[in-house]
Amino acid sequence: MQSVLAIAIIVLYSCIVRSSSLSSSTPFSKVSPQVISVNNIASLTTPPFPPDFVISQQWLPAMPLEPTEILRTIVVTVWILARQGWTNKVDLAPVDPATLPGEATAFIVITRAPMRGDLLQPGHLILALRQAVFQMVGPPQSFCGLRATLKLRGRPLAIMAITTERPPRRPRINPSTHDPIIIERDKSNKTLPLQGNLLAADSGVFDDPYFQNCQIAWAYSPNGHSIPQEDVWTSWVDALANIAYHNSRNPFDHVTGYSAPGPGRTKLEVKGTSRERQLLNWAHVLGFLGTVGSRVIVKENRFAEMSFRILYRGDEIGIGVLSRDWAVDIEDGG
Repeated sequence: MQSVLAIAIIVLYSCIVRSSSLSSSTPFSKVSPQVISVNNIASLTTPPFPPDFVISQQWLPAMPLEPTEILRTIVVTVWILARQGWTNKVDLAPVDPATLPGEATAFIVITRAPMRGDLLQPGHLILALRQAVFQMVGPPQSFCGLRATLKLRGRPLAIMAITTERPPRRPRINPSTHDPIIIERDKSNKTLPLQGNLLAADSGVFDDPYFQNCQIAWAYSPNGHSIPQEDVWTSWVDALANIAYHNSRNPFDHVTGYSAPGPGRTKLEVKGTSRERQLLNWAHVLGFLGTVGSRVIVKENRFAEMSFRILYRGDEIGIGVLSRDWAVDIEDGG
């Protein structure tokens, strides 16, 4: 069995359809190293940078990346890191790219700094990946290699490379220490009636693979707008970042993720609907987003407005919506 990340990427690869709407050859306007601060690329829900934390980036336009692959790879990596919290000492084993399948062409390679690498936290890497993917989708849109140095109080914590160069092979991770994620696990053929705005032809219900007695109902909106895949995935990354940041700070009420700035924004929102708040927590929502991302969006290869319901023993405990809001446009630094 391969590592958590490897299993996830195998599933993503099995569903990939190359996108002609994204360009991997557009020249990147920011070639020289630059320092990114907390206000560089903002969303309505951006987690704050820790004090004295900066990211120095060097983009590599001579190293083009396949857009669909790198977008999904970043989403999976952020999902794995979000499971570790925000300020804990990060475990890099689950995001080791060395065990990716042979057809992989994009890799996220993280190397701790020799002196201060023990201070590296999941939140540092999540912020770095969020900034990177928001910049890749533009404008101007460009998918190319990146070398980023993460610094705290002026001293390096880690080097993060997004590259086409496969790292050396390493021994596989013990599967007992890292459970598989984002894999097809349809444990039941049960069906539930969909209610309200979930009445649509393209819909379904499946058991939650992480929590007993929970099910996820989903449906594409009958007259919903299509959404560019880069907007769907950046809203996913933004929501995952917020889950990781708020997980240990506040009881779950709702979480929102917005896509990168552009002509309108895509909004992903999940909120609890049960009076018994403990029925839906951050861990549930984190697992929910990972499952819906792979078992609905990737599997269907369809990017459009949709709704979700989270059910516990048949009763609704949460709802989610992926929608396009053409009126919302947050400028960089907003």
